[in-house]
Amino acid sequence: QIDRQQRCCILQDGSLLPYDYLVVGAGLQDDALHSLKIRSWGGADKAEHITEGYRRVNGCMSAADPSIRDLLVEGGTLVKSLIWNPLSYAVVYGRSLDVYCVVQGLLMRKVP
Repeated sequence: QIDRQQRCCILQDGSLLPYDYLVVGAGLQDDALHSLKIRSWGGADKAEHITEGYRRVNGCMSAADPSIRDLLVEGGTLVKSLIWNPLSYAVVYGRSLDVYCVVQGLLMRKVP
């Protein structure tokens, strides 16, 4: 179990595992999002073409998105929102070290 208020995981034996940041690696990749008809939030121009039947979900970002660098620019709209709006969230999906690098970049920009 995850206890978000106490910032810890409760293990099967009842012991607590505290954390500063919790990264859940669910194995979510582009194929999984495509099957749900969701695409990465993408670059600054939200009017760009989205395949019919697909939608964007706020905070859902693919590490493979070619515009991820523009999306997560320090001081940018999304980064500011993630820092200051308690209702904002980010879900980063992808493979291997790509996702780790995006999460590390968010932490370096003081995104909680």
